[in-house]
Amino acid sequence: MKKIFSILFVFATLFSSCDEKFAEGDFNFYDIEEPENTNTLNSMPEIGKKGIGMTTRLGTSWSYNVSDLKVHWHYSWGSDLLDLEPDNIDFVPMIWGKGIDEERIAELQALKEEGKIRYLLGFNEPDKQNQANMTVDEAIEQWPSLEEVGVPLGSPAPVNPTGDWMQEFMQRADENGLRVDFVCVHWYGGVNPDGLLNKLEEVYDLYGKPIWITEFAPADWDATTPEENRHSPEEVMSFMQTVLPKLEDLGYLQRYAWFSFNQDSPQGTSSALFDEDGNLTALGEFYANFEPNVYIGEGKEPYVDPAIVFQDGFETYDPGADLGGKGYSVWEGNANVASGDAFSGDNFAQCEPNNNSFYFRKKLTLEEGKTYTFEVMTKSPEGKNHKAVAKIGDRNIGGDLVSSTEWTKSSYTFTTGEGETKAIVFIYSWPVSRVDVDDITIKEVVE
Repeated sequence: MKKIFSILFVFATLFSSCDEKFAEGDFNFYDIEEPENTNTLNSMPEIGKKGIGMTTRLGTSWSYNVSDLKVHWHYSWGSDLLDLEPDNIDFVPMIWGKGIDEERIAELQALKEEGKIRYLLGFNEPDKQNQANMTVDEAIEQWPSLEEVGVPLGSPAPVNPTGDWMQEFMQRADENGLRVDFVCVHWYGGVNPDGLLNKLEEVYDLYGKPIWITEFAPADWDATTPEENRHSPEEVMSFMQTVLPKLEDLGYLQRYAWFSFNQDSPQGTSSALFDEDGNLTALGEFYANFEPNVYIGEGKEPYVDPAIVFQDGFETYDPGADLGGKGYSVWEGNANVASGDAFSGDNFAQCEPNNNSFYFRKKLTLEEGKTYTFEVMTKSPEGKNHKAVAKIGDRNIGGDLVSSTEWTKSSYTFTTGEGETKAIVFIYSWPVSRVDVDDITIKEVVE
């Protein structure tokens, strides 16, 4: 999953038919005795089925978009419950892939005890190389950690919910007494509603568990431009108008979430719920007004401390973005946005020098006679020297050497003198080695 709709979505793949049955012969989960569930879970109040998957990684537009769609629940492919989540909506965290840490599980347990989360979703498309990309062994090994959160737990959501990967996972989960409370399904087919409904029936017949559709929309994976997409907006609208009431009436289908492609997507242009200006499309209007959550709160803006002059955690940029074109200057090297190993949030700046006089810097305007703090987190994967400096007029503030391979804070306090209104904060690295940067902050010290 602010009226500019610049949301990074993960593309999914159309289900392919499975040529061979898993293992030997036909495997039906109705034939297996349910393992005893020793997890005692609090009963959860029922809410509406309609939801949305929408990333929270880019800006604040997602908060308004979730609100505009009047959905009953929202997930972001992540596990962080953010302050910008609209009121009166059920946020459902996801453990996206491998690398689960005990601290994250403890945080989710705390949210469960506070009544802030009700469910947990498992791994995202583990059978796809550019998604979670996990073996069944890895998924089974890590599954008990997800169970520890103590809420109803959704299965991994593979590309093909009836394919070999999923069948093996479900069989081995059963053999090991692991808990899977509902099955998560992705579907990207044509505009015939029966295509989706038949797939859901197949999944239910195979596993015998309630189903959540966590991604679905008509898609044309052969299209290379929006104009080539064979599914017209009218056809997709007809699909939605037909299938949503059927999903509401389907007893074993507990929840569903439309996947809103960007309008400029060749594969899913007609399935977009928002246009390029962030306004609801006709399809989006229908989705919003169908079984609406009339209690959902408005979209939210983050609180901004008025004492902060400049702050950047690189969360508003797309991964891979060149920071040299984003208000920073880069000398003798490159600085791009990366994700996955940030100090906080998802993104950080990855600086790659190509000479010993590399600089990554930002120009700022301050007020004379005031006291400020300059803070930044840095690390060197190779343990090489670098330093953070604030240049105020002709003075250099800071510059302590850092060479840690772990995130390290550099923090300096300074007072501007008469006529000192121009500042440059920069990271300097030598010898040639990568430096990672996160959470740059310049803040006025207020008594």
